[in-house]
Amino acid sequence: MYWIPIENFIGFTRVPVGLAGPLLVPEAGRPSETPAFVFDSPADALAFARQIPSFQSDLIRVAESSSRHLRLLTLTSTVLGSVCHVQFNYSCGDAAGQNMVTIACHRACHWLLDSPRSNEFKIRDFQVAGGMSSDKNTSWGLVMQPRGVETLAWGKISNPVAEEILGCSTESLFKTAKRMMDASIRVGSHGINSNSMNVVAAIFVATVNHQPRSHINIFHYLS
Repeated sequence: MYWIPIENFIGFTRVPVGLAGPLLVPEAGRPSETPAFVFDSPADALAFARQIPSFQSDLIRVAESSSRHLRLLTLTSTVLGSVCHVQFNYSCGDAAGQNMVTIACHRACHWLLDSPRSNEFKIRDFQVAGGMSSDKNTSWGLVMQPRGVETLAWGKISNPVAEEILGCSTESLFKTAKRMMDASIRVGSHGINSNSMNVVAAIFVATVNHQPRSHINIFHYLS
C-alpha cells in the first residue's frame, strides 16, 4: 500500500493497536507563554513589573475569557534591559494547550495595550511570544522549573544482557556514552539527549493502557 492519507488507518506497528473513542487522557503539562513588553528604559520596565500584582486579576479574567477550559495560574516577570518578559502559566484541562495559551495571552496583552494603563506604564510595544517560555526547546529554565511531571529513573544493564540485546559489551557502551558526554559539554548541550522523546513514548505505550497524546516537550532530560 503506497498511498495512505491516514485518518483512521491501523497498521505498521509492533505494539498492540486498537480503536477507542471518544477518549480523553489528561495532559500532565502546564503550558506557558511569555509575552515581552517594551519600554524606553530599564526603570520603566522595572516599574511595570512591580505593578503587575495590581492588575493581575484583570489579566486573569481577560485571558480566561478566551476559553472555558483554560485557567491562568501564575504570572512571573523578568526584566531584561528595557524589556519586561511576563510568563503566563496555565492549566488547560485535557488539552495540550499550546495554541490555547497563545490566543489567551494575545487577548490579555491587547486588553492591557488598549487600557489607560498602557500610557500610565509607558508601554511602547509588545510581542506575544518573547522567547522565555522555552516551548519546544531545551533550556536550563526547564531544568530549574520542569513542566508537568518530573521523574527520576535508573537501571542496570549486565554485560551478558548488553552483549545479547545490544551487541556490545558494557565497557564499550560506557565508553560510547562518555564520548557523547564530552562532546555534549563541548557544544553546550543539556546532558545526553539520545532522542529521549521516542524512548519515553515507547515505554509509555508498552506499559500504560493509553496512547500518548502530547510528548513534544519530553525531549529534555539529563543523564
